[in-house]
Amino acid sequence: AEARRELGFVCWRSGRFSNALSHSREALELHRRLGDIAGEASALHNLGEIQRGLGSQRQALESFRQARQLQWACSNAPGEILAIFGSAHAQRLLGNSSEARRLYDEALDVAVRIGNRIMQARALAARARQAKTEGLIDAAMRDIREAIQLDRSSSFVHALGHDLAELSLLHLARAERVQALGALEEAKIWWEFTDDEEMSVVADSW
Repeated sequence: AEARRELGFVCWRSGRFSNALSHSREALELHRRLGDIAGEASALHNLGEIQRGLGSQRQALESFRQARQLQWACSNAPGEILAIFGSAHAQRLLGNSSEARRLYDEALDVAVRIGNRIMQARALAARARQAKTEGLIDAAMRDIREAIQLDRSSSFVHALGHDLAELSLLHLARAERVQALGALEEAKIWWEFTDDEEMSVVADSW
């Protein structure tokens, strides 16, 4: 069942969408037959990600809803947060900004409750991006700065580069070019440190 689940996600990442759906559904059925609740939750989450990527947001929401219930039953709070993220992203793609924001808030609350700084940072960064799309630049700036602080304190350097890039874009939205350049230069340092060549090339093009 686990191999089938992973194969489904590999197919999705390689662009073989019909195979991805087929393998993911097979994995879900196998986990259910085995009574493997944790595996079923992971299979549902993967299925939701594939559905979301294919534009089937309402189907994805149902998959994430079921995944979240099972993660809660397994006392897997990080898995529950990921399911909330999935639902929030789907709501955002449906144009439901207020519901997406509520879900990002909920993910942040769970992350704070369990003391997971990495998940807190991811929730704050997602909330910042949502605020930016709504034109709430000051709110976005507060959230991304807090996310960056958490990235630093938890040594989550991969996310740090991306969050600094988001900070740079927010400075640009305020016409703060010097601050934007400073944030981008530091982001590039972290991308080079993590061998993220693709982002380093993007930074050079800015």
